[in-house]
Formats: sequence, C-alpha cells, structure tokens
Amino acid sequence: MHLTTDKYKLAAHFNKSPVLFAYHIGDLDDLFFSLCRWPVIQDDDGEIEDALLIYDHPQYPTVMAFGLTDKYDELLIDALEILPDKFFCHYQISCGEILRSSFKAQPLGPHFKMKLNPEKFAVYQKTQKPDNQTDIIRLDTPHAGTLINFYKTAYPDGYFDPRMLQTRKFFGAFEQNELAAVAGIHVYSNEFKVGVLGSVASDPRYRGKGLATLVSARLVEELMAENKLIALHVGADNYAAMACYKKIGFEVAFDYEEALFTRR
Repeated sequence: MHLTTDKYKLAAHFNKSPVLFAYHIGDLDDLFFSLCRWPVIQDDDGEIEDALLIYDHPQYPTVMAFGLTDKYDELLIDALEILPDKFFCHYQISCGEILRSSFKAQPLGPHFKMKLNPEKFAVYQKTQKPDNQTDIIRLDTPHAGTLINFYKTAYPDGYFDPRMLQTRKFFGAFEQNELAAVAGIHVYSNEFKVGVLGSVASDPRYRGKGLATLVSARLVEELMAENKLIALHVGADNYAAMACYKKIGFEVAFDYEEALFTRR
C-alpha cells in the first residue's frame, strides 16, 4: 500500500465501474481533492488495482471502501492505522469484519447506489405538465444561511456542506414564497463528468406534493445536458425517497452498508 495523488491514474481505475465509484470520481475535483487521501495497490506497471478513499472533512470525515480485486482486504487492513479515529463509512459488506476489528460500529443500515436510466427519465419528462404554481430557482452561495435553516427542519440528520453551493447545482422549489423542497449534489466534477445527487429534502409542511421530485428532475435535466454520469445513494428503508428517484428514472445498481466507526 502507498498513497497517491495521481488524479488521472485514479480516474482510470474508477472508470472501470463508474457507478460504484461515482463518489470517488467526484472527489477528484479540485473542490474536494485537497481533503482526500488515496491508499492504493498498484500492479508491476504502476497501474492502480484497488483504492481506498479517505475524505478528511473536519466535520464529516468519511471513508469509501469498495474494491474490485481479491487484494482489497489486504489494502484495507494495511490502511486501518491511518484511518480517522471517528468516521462515517460507506463499505461493501465483505469489509465490515475488517473495520470492526479496530473500530466500534454504529450501523446506519443497508443502502443502495442508484444510477439514472436516461430513457426512463425521458418517459418521465413526457408525462409532465407545466406547473405555474411552483417556482424553481437555482440556489447559490448567498442562500447558504437559508439552506442551513431549511435542513434543520427538513433533514436534521442529513449531510449538507455549504461549500457545495459553489458548484451551482442546487435547486429549490418555493410555495407561498417559502423554500419547500431542495435537490442538490454531494459531489460534482465538470472535468471528470460526474454529478451525485444529495441533500434532497422537503419541508414537512409541503410533503406529499411531489416537490422533491420536481427539483430532483430539474437538477437531473441540467446534469444530463452537461453529459454527466448521474448517480445517488439512498437508504434501503427510505421508501419515499426511493419512490421519488424511481419515478424520474433511477435504478438500483449496487447495495452496500453505512456505519459510523469509532476507534477502539
């Protein structure tokens, strides 16, 4: 194992399975890359065979543990000592036992990685009628305070980093001049052609009106126009969110686990 900062070798590896590694690809962007560490295993020609993503965000340290070869267990074992003392983790089920050997786990349940089926999204678009009652606008850096307050009510257990507003990939639906629903991204890269939806939520007062679907579709429409790989992660028991995403054309691609780990 060693650490690499070679974005393009990392990108070549992650594009072997771009939906599985959508977060990894997005984190190659300059907005995120300085917070990342990349332990890797390489072959004799210096090409990456497997990689681990350690995202050293000061509030939300996160580890992404997904491998392609039978060498991945070795990589993860070697990296245990350099992981943060407390971190959120997305991981393939086979990695759980290794992580629990050094960390206490607070399980956050099974999750799905979903990818957009463009043909299904096109079908969804054809079924939509103009809605003159709902204003959908782009949310930018000046809206940070409004969004922080919105998520306190709409998604208190969610993850929202105001830095993501720099991507200009957040949209809000307004009802009666109030922010009622938001769809944004967790990672985005123009260079590496990926956008992973995240921070999708509705104010409890406006749920059941399909507003989260409307703003998610607006964001997907823009990402498709930019020819991005479009993916997202969702809890397997979040049936309302699953229904929203499937309605606009997302399909389950992989299952995985999430947990909060604390060093023993």
